[in-house]
Order: sequence, then structure tokens, then C-alpha cells
Amino acid sequence: IGTAAADRYVVVMAFGRSSPSGTRVLNTLTIGGNAATELIERTVGSTAVAISILLVPTGTTADIVATWGGTMARGAFAVYTITGLRSTTLVDSISATGADPTGTIDVSAGGCILACVSNELNTAGTTWTGVTEFSDDIVASSELFSTGELDYAAAVTNQTVTADLVSAGTSTNLLAVSLR
Repeated sequence: IGTAAADRYVVVMAFGRSSPSGTRVLNTLTIGGNAATELIERTVGSTAVAISILLVPTGTTADIVATWGGTMARGAFAVYTITGLRSTTLVDSISATGADPTGTIDVSAGGCILACVSNELNTAGTTWTGVTEFSDDIVASSELFSTGELDYAAAVTNQTVTADLVSAGTSTNLLAVSLR
């Protein structure tokens, strides 16, 4: 989780796909044995994504554990660290679905946007608008989980964030949060 700092927050974007098919929610997510606060979650079909945050001022590594509301066939995490965060209260958020999910989000000066998308049966990748790609992973050979982030020096109103899916899959979930 990187260099320790008194104001270091760890943000985890979690993806999961249920087995057998069915809707699942993220019950808890722990970082180093401590419960993180869920900022936002979205479930479509049998796939779910969530973004959680926790102040972790000490240590350089930590076990991250997701407990879902049922059996999951596969999952993945993307982990970010943020220092200098003024509040864990969201400035704004996006929760969207569709072939190329998109939305608009407000960002405070000195803030950031963190975004993730999952797409079942897509192994071709994502092109992001509004954030810079951080990861573009194929999970268990059949699920796309892609993430992005961008810091903003100046405030922006109605910043578009789009996950342009290179190939159409199913059960698409896009989440984006704006923090300052």
C-alpha cells in the first residue's frame, strides 16, 4: 500500500462475479483487518463493483479482504493511495450501465476522480475519457475490470467520464467518485 503517512487513505475498487448466477453485494471490505467505508456500489446481473476507503497511516503492506453476500466465481481489486485528502465525503459520483457507460461529475479544485468499470464477456479492453487508465485487466479469461484516475488542479463542473468498451459484453457497471 506504499509509503506510510499520517494522512494516507487507501482506496480499493473491488470487482466480483457471482457463482452461481445471482445478485451479490459487498458486505464488508477490510484493509489490514480494519473495516473500510464503502463510498458507492453497483450491481448489474451477476457482476458487482464497489469503491471503499480507509485511513491507513502505518505499514507498507496490508491484506485486503472482500466479503460478498454469496459465493463469487472471480474477483479483482485495484488499490490507490491518497494523501492530503480533506474529506472522505463524496463531492460527486457516477453510477451507470450501458454499452459505453458514461456520466458527468463535478470535481473540486485539488480533487480527483477515481473510476472503475466491469464488463462480463469482454476481453478486449477499455478506452477512458475524463480519467487516465490505471489498469485494464481480464479476470479469469472472461471479465473485464478496468480502472482510471485523474487529479484536477482547478475545479470542473460536469466533467464527462466514459468507459468506451472495445467490445460489447454484458452486465456493465461503471462507478466514478470525486474526492477532495
